[in-house]
Amino acid sequence: KQASMKSMCLQAMTIVYARHYEIIGPFNDTKHIILMLDRTIDKCERDRLLMFISKLILNHRNVRDIIDCGGIKTLIQLMCLAHLHINRAQVPLASNVIESSSTMTRENEKEWYYGKQDKEKVGPYSFNEIKDLNKEGAFDAKTRFWAQGLDGWKTMDRIPQLKWSLLASGQSLLNDSELAVTILSILTSMCELYPSRDQVTGAIIRPFPKIKRLLNDPTCLPHLSQLLLTFDPTLVEN
Repeated sequence: KQASMKSMCLQAMTIVYARHYEIIGPFNDTKHIILMLDRTIDKCERDRLLMFISKLILNHRNVRDIIDCGGIKTLIQLMCLAHLHINRAQVPLASNVIESSSTMTRENEKEWYYGKQDKEKVGPYSFNEIKDLNKEGAFDAKTRFWAQGLDGWKTMDRIPQLKWSLLASGQSLLNDSELAVTILSILTSMCELYPSRDQVTGAIIRPFPKIKRLLNDPTCLPHLSQLLLTFDPTLVEN
């Protein structure tokens, strides 16, 4: 009930701010909204927060607050959920490309480890096996996991793929691809507020705008690049 009430409030706030942002001005709790997005485990609340953020960026100061509070990394992590969307339209394969079988999917690669105690490492398991173990009650939100690509051991609630596949509750408003497209639109709009070149002389602006430095950071850029591997037309084109 609490999550449902939050979602209803966020929906109302989104409508009001979209219509009257010029009168309202900066939203003083933008940083708290990003914190809510980072901490929530309710899919509906997550999507409502993103929709609200898509309107908050209509105000330049809100954009600065999102950048300054680490919101870019939070948004990038959520974008990675696009890899989990399995019901998108199929892309025709070239005649010389060998189509992979159902057993060759990433979900069947044994790359996940989990820790039972401080120094115990159990695995490797495939993502499908992790899902089966989770159904048996083997994990909780604070169970530690590691897989190649993670910068150290993290608890389940800090790994988006596990958090939103195994831990989250509620009914999402956006599928994983729509979620990524929404975030991509937010990031694109934010970047447009900080051009890389002087509009008069065409000279490159130094220092490079902070948002673009963050997007080019090794913790973000690889995730953005890997979105091309989803072959989602909207994501790839943008």
